[in-house]
Amino acid sequence: MSLNFMKYALVSIFFCFLLNLFFIYFVQKLNIENTYLNNTWCPNLNNSFAQSTLERLKTDKCKKKVFDFVCQQKVPSILLNTCQHFDAKLKGTYLGCYKDSKNKRVLSSFDTIISISNTPNKCINTCLRGGYMYSGVEFIKECFCGEESNLNDSSLIKLPDSYCQKYKCPSPNENLYCGGYEAIAIYATGMKQHKRLYPVYVENNYEINKEVKILFLLQLNGRNDRQVKRMLKSVYRPNHYYIVHVDKRQKYMFNEMKKLEKILPNFKVSDERWSTIWGGASLLTMYLKLVESQMDKDWDFVINMSESDFLVIPLDELEVQLIANKGISFLSSHGSNSGKFIKKQGFYYKFMECEERMWRIEERNNFPENMYIDGGSDWIVIHRDFIKYSLSNETLPRDLRNMFQSVLLPLESFFHTLGYNSQFCNKIKARNLRLTYWKRTQGCRCAKLKKTVDWCGCSPLVFRNNDISFIHYNTVKQKATYFARKFDDFVDITAIHFAELQALKNKKNRNKIILVNDESYNHSWVNLYSLESDGDNELIYNWAKILMELKNDCFLINVTNIYTFKSSPSSKVYFVINLNAKCSGTPTNIELLVDYVEEKKLTENFIINDFLLLDVKIGFNLDLKEEIFRDSTNLFTKTGTVYILISWKQQNENIASSERKTSPPIYLEWYDGNEILVAAQNVSAYDSIFSNQYSFLELDTISNIKYGTWKVVFKNLSKNMTGAIINFPLFDVSDFNNMHFLTEKFYKVIDNCLGNNCMNFSWSTAFPNPKSDIKKGYDKKMEWLV
Repeated sequence: MSLNFMKYALVSIFFCFLLNLFFIYFVQKLNIENTYLNNTWCPNLNNSFAQSTLERLKTDKCKKKVFDFVCQQKVPSILLNTCQHFDAKLKGTYLGCYKDSKNKRVLSSFDTIISISNTPNKCINTCLRGGYMYSGVEFIKECFCGEESNLNDSSLIKLPDSYCQKYKCPSPNENLYCGGYEAIAIYATGMKQHKRLYPVYVENNYEINKEVKILFLLQLNGRNDRQVKRMLKSVYRPNHYYIVHVDKRQKYMFNEMKKLEKILPNFKVSDERWSTIWGGASLLTMYLKLVESQMDKDWDFVINMSESDFLVIPLDELEVQLIANKGISFLSSHGSNSGKFIKKQGFYYKFMECEERMWRIEERNNFPENMYIDGGSDWIVIHRDFIKYSLSNETLPRDLRNMFQSVLLPLESFFHTLGYNSQFCNKIKARNLRLTYWKRTQGCRCAKLKKTVDWCGCSPLVFRNNDISFIHYNTVKQKATYFARKFDDFVDITAIHFAELQALKNKKNRNKIILVNDESYNHSWVNLYSLESDGDNELIYNWAKILMELKNDCFLINVTNIYTFKSSPSSKVYFVINLNAKCSGTPTNIELLVDYVEEKKLTENFIINDFLLLDVKIGFNLDLKEEIFRDSTNLFTKTGTVYILISWKQQNENIASSERKTSPPIYLEWYDGNEILVAAQNVSAYDSIFSNQYSFLELDTISNIKYGTWKVVFKNLSKNMTGAIINFPLFDVSDFNNMHFLTEKFYKVIDNCLGNNCMNFSWSTAFPNPKSDIKKGYDKKMEWLV
């Protein structure tokens, strides 16, 4: 009896122990959640942006970071502005009360409503942030900003001060006056009239017996290592320095750059890496850390470049420009209304980077006094003296480095703001020696940024053959633009050809290093998969095994690489698959040239709302800006996202439209492998410079998914007409029969080669490609990377 009692007692104690553990864990978790979601001691954490962020974040580490950013980050109350264009003694000087009108504002440069705690001083600092000379308060909450030209207007009518003392400022500042009705009280912000300096082309004077050393900071992303190598060739010299950052997520590019590091002594690849997402705070961190790591070198200027940049004026002419501008930094500003720029840039919100995303966590209601904000491009040319100051522990750079941890797109404005608030404000020229190809209606798409940031933004487009006039030598020389961006040989290699020929125009041996008649000159290869970087992939292995067996009696060991391949800008996209195999017992390298076989039907003369359907395509990874598929292998599985690209042509282009669209509404039906309707979509009319339209389906949202041949049907519901049908494969990796059937149906091996013989096949990745090959290093005789 006592033994049984002891057993029950021990079981009860153990059960109570487990119950207590569970209770402690549950209470602790509840306390953590309450700390973030229902706290009382840090009321700012209860704002809607922080709450939304906390609900969406996945990790406790990032939730803790929200707490730190909102509750503990300090902002200095005043900025130490030492620029000669700002006079703190002038700031706040009352200039009088003036008659104002909605039809013709006295201060017309910028206006805003300051609903909470508006005061003359708050309006002064708001206008100062935009670089305006004057500010004015009116009708309680209104704040206006203007320039010297506004007050020089002879039609201005000055009023007695009592007219501007009609309304008291909003609570808690009722002891101050905030203007009257159509009566504006005007104050000086402390900014003085000044003209910005702009760079001009400096003629190449070969009598200049000076040398300039450049630190090129290459900020690389993606997998197009061949284009990076081609770009590097145009800017490489043994006397310059090259520090390389590869996005943390891009292992393939990192591995390829590490190979170059072994043969180029002045080419250093950083082992410390960040996920350089669009607008991310880590962009500024990365830039400062990498440049700081190179301060022991004797360079004079640092120039950052991406994989999409290219020289359009020879490097020796760029060197002359820098020699003539010793001590000068080149920063391109926004070129628009400063007040609007600050709003559009998101400065009135705090952002936090975590989980490879920028989260909007609260409004930024407080800025340091005396702060002027400027910004524009994050592609910059900075002199060594300014970099040393930026990295120093002096008050201004230290305060701005801390503040810019919570700024969206910090690299676009940190150096601008630091420079124009410091003694370096007279050592800045307001262009960055670079041409960026903007088409904002196409490049400003919020959809492509939703997964990355709580904001909208813009990206430049790629230069194509039709755009080459923008980078003609006389055109770029006129504005002193030595670089241009963006270039992409997968989109259009001809623009790179043009830029390269122009960048090397001063080379006496140009015809020996640019082989325009070489068979590979118009070819482009971009890596999609690498065993070394991406690891084993069962789907790719089984797919390649079936393809190999269609052409060779060999045993597949592994798939080492897959590339997209284009033989010319207008050619079809193929795939080159690199394999390790055993053929007749002998290890052999095999390459396959593979074509994806489209299965689609288009109805002739299918028209909706005056738009003629031209084509429909399907694929992975649709680039919403360039409207091309970055991956057309179409190896879809149940976790993938299928994109549809629809091309149209407007029949009567003279038809007026209040809202310009380049495609009509269309209805899509998605059918699974059993021909069961699984999704229906009404696709809205769309505006595209390429006259395309897109839709997508996330396959992991489909329950009880059926593999096999899927199809999408394109319909005009109002006329009950079908315009197109396109099929695509959905693979089941565990079902070999499914794999075999779909591979044979949708893919065709065009050609193949074995071992060293692949060097004779122009599509092969082993085929010599002199425009981008860097095998040995720098050839002193040719003065070129080979």
